[in-house]
Amino acid sequence: MNKALISEISKVLKILREPYEDDAAYQWRVKYSVIGLQILASLYDKNNDFPADDVVDNSVSHQHVTVRASKLAQIFGVSDIDTGRVLKLYKATGFILSKRNRLTYSQPTFSCVGEVCLARGVHPSIAIGISGLCMLTNHSANDGVATEKMFNLPTIGILQWFERFAKTFVCQKPLPDKDDIEYLNINEPVNKGYWSGNPPTQGNQTLCRTTDKLNYWIAEGTSDGVKCALLPEWRTRGSEYYRIAIAMRVLANNPPRMRMKKYRSTAVLEYNYLLPPAEQNFLELCSWRKDENDVPYRQRLRRIITIGLSPAIIALFEKMGYLIEKG
Repeated sequence: MNKALISEISKVLKILREPYEDDAAYQWRVKYSVIGLQILASLYDKNNDFPADDVVDNSVSHQHVTVRASKLAQIFGVSDIDTGRVLKLYKATGFILSKRNRLTYSQPTFSCVGEVCLARGVHPSIAIGISGLCMLTNHSANDGVATEKMFNLPTIGILQWFERFAKTFVCQKPLPDKDDIEYLNINEPVNKGYWSGNPPTQGNQTLCRTTDKLNYWIAEGTSDGVKCALLPEWRTRGSEYYRIAIAMRVLANNPPRMRMKKYRSTAVLEYNYLLPPAEQNFLELCSWRKDENDVPYRQRLRRIITIGLSPAIIALFEKMGYLIEKG
């Protein structure tokens, strides 16, 4: 993809180069977003243009989409765009529906956030901008739904959520006498490790698990030793336990942190604790990585968003109890 085409695409999608970017990083953002849009566009392919098995009844084969994405990555000359991860994000956020190896688009849904409108289930050709992988359109607030409803995000704050959650368990059984139990780090800095904590003292609670990640408990310190309540699998599936972990850090007056710095057209955010799955997927959908040299885990914690989304993203982190710092 030459610079002239990059320039034209960036104008349409309103992806401007920022002072913190070199030319390669800027072009990567453009290519990443274009590949995302082309993945979505492939859901609308007609069966007279492709092999009969690829496109049937408004659905396409999984292979049809993945092959298209891989070819685009080769054409654009990028080897570090994980098209499989892009596809997973689209599925997790409802942009792509999947059933029996068939993929299709969702019903049109819009959510207006300040001056921008997020769009799902519409053809990418109507996009007037983009933030990461998420299309922006010119629909009005009257057409839309709340962002929480669109992306299945909680509507209450983390402490209110935990208050309700705490009514679902009672720590009354002795914690199993095992050598492979590790405790959540609640009171120390995050860089000390997520699971470098100690058993709870009397009157306090923490989260603990076996090192094989098969069993999770809420553990409470009592005058009669540590008592526990085993958590059901759905409470911990897919890193959902992060919701409990964040709540416990907030309760311990040691909340995770998020810093945001705003530029002309984007905002750069860095935070030190992964969000729960729904919130993390939403954030990654609407953002680009900050630094190609970061390891994959760090890339998830350092993101670039379209500046119009900054109020919504700040509100998201505030609701989760993060301490917001100025950039």
